[in-house]
Amino acid sequence: MAGCYTFSCDHCGFSVDSWEDGNRYLEWPIGTRNYLYHPSDIDETERLMREIYGHSPTPDEYMTAFRRYGGNETEFLCCGCLAISRIDEKRDLRVCSSCKYVLKQHLLTEAVLKLCRPAMGVNEVPVQWSNE
Repeated sequence: MAGCYTFSCDHCGFSVDSWEDGNRYLEWPIGTRNYLYHPSDIDETERLMREIYGHSPTPDEYMTAFRRYGGNETEFLCCGCLAISRIDEKRDLRVCSSCKYVLKQHLLTEAVLKLCRPAMGVNEVPVQWSNE
């Protein structure tokens, strides 16, 4: 099972949770992402497959649907507004969903986690981040 990590700033108290394997989804109908967080979501997966094909899929159809309509989002931390954006790097633009800032790095990279930007927008402060 995937681990959930909480990253927290010792300076300002800001924290964010991140799943190590991202957020798996099937996009059906097109434009609507249905998240499949756990293997127990098999009922939801089967429901979506029946919507896509009109019947229970064969193993080949199942794999084809995931190649065509499936994806995996990871979290990006916006250094401009501190919002978290979930982005599928293979399908989505790397743009903050809140302020439209171009996102350059994944949430878990050291470069993103090394600076604290207090909520009032004052100078960046080097801090120690802890990973629980």
